[in-house]
Amino acid sequence: MNNDYQTENYRRTIKSIGDTDLMMAYKNRSDYAPEFVELLLEEMSIRGYNTTEIKKSFEDNDIAVIKSKDNCELIDIYYKRGKRYKEGWETLAKNELKNRGIDVEQQTNEKTPMFKRCFSFKGRIRRLEFGLSYIIYIVYFLIVNSFFPYMQYGEMEGWRYMIPAFLFLFLQGGKRCHDLGRNVWWQLIPFYFLVMFFADGNYGINKYGKNPKGQGNFVLKK
Repeated sequence: MNNDYQTENYRRTIKSIGDTDLMMAYKNRSDYAPEFVELLLEEMSIRGYNTTEIKKSFEDNDIAVIKSKDNCELIDIYYKRGKRYKEGWETLAKNELKNRGIDVEQQTNEKTPMFKRCFSFKGRIRRLEFGLSYIIYIVYFLIVNSFFPYMQYGEMEGWRYMIPAFLFLFLQGGKRCHDLGRNVWWQLIPFYFLVMFFADGNYGINKYGKNPKGQGNFVLKK
């Protein structure tokens, strides 16, 4: 009885909608119950619209949107994380990832060894490695400062030995930005280092490489 009442309520609502709003409602179909969407199509058919062409048109648009996403966004869609995505997009995301050589049905839990590429921007590092890098930098600075106690007064000989440490920390910071899906220059934003210390990295593969924790790393097909 309740289902019949709900269906009739849906029908009355749909019949009161103008043609343009009817199309908009179908475009946002993931916001509505499946029964409501079916009644939308039924009403469009009654009004003389070719529902087969309408469905194909919207499906083609969805595919175009999916193709415009990067791998990280597609993985989020596949796992239905973050903002709400349309119903059925997870299947489109899975197919698009497969077309790009990423099989979501095959994963590896292999973790990236820490400090593997200390002096390279390539890849991603986790929060732990970034935090340890900061500690290493501070300890190195204290050691250098103990040998050159006048560094704070502009004595240049000691600062010369700090150049590798600056480079090390900048490169490690760049890889931490990559883990968050950002380019290396984000670390220059004031207080962004707090995000780098505490924010969790992107799940799975993003455009900068595999997740260093080994979470959601899909097998890349040759």
